[in-house]
Amino acid sequence: MSRRSARADRRRGNRPARACRRRAARPFGAGARDRRVRRVFLLPAPPLSYIALGIAIAAFLIALANRAEPMPWARTHHEHALRTIIIGYAIFTLSTAVLLIAPLLTVWVLVVHVVVLIWVAVRAGVGLVLATMRKPIWRPTGLLF
Repeated sequence: MSRRSARADRRRGNRPARACRRRAARPFGAGARDRRVRRVFLLPAPPLSYIALGIAIAAFLIALANRAEPMPWARTHHEHALRTIIIGYAIFTLSTAVLLIAPLLTVWVLVVHVVVLIWVAVRAGVGLVLATMRKPIWRPTGLLF
């Protein structure tokens, strides 16, 4: 096919056979955006949050089941861990629920989430250090240590 006939075909709206083959090989060409299948979740959260929720529930059940059996110093650790999970999850959930009411507070909610994550990490770190030394937590019902 000569250049002149290819240009004439393009002007008339005809495309060369190679271009048609390439377009057919693409899974999502122009205009196919409407035909794409979108993933639909039961809740508006990504699957990673379901995994995190499952881990939190498992940690809660393990700490709750072993609460009465251990040594006296370990009881304070179980109480400390349970309170950390419950309070952290409650604050995290309530701050996320604020987004349903007032979406403009997104930055505030992100700050609260970061503060809660830091708080949980500090409490878990203190609990881990004291557990390795086999010492009780001073105030397991307190908010920080």
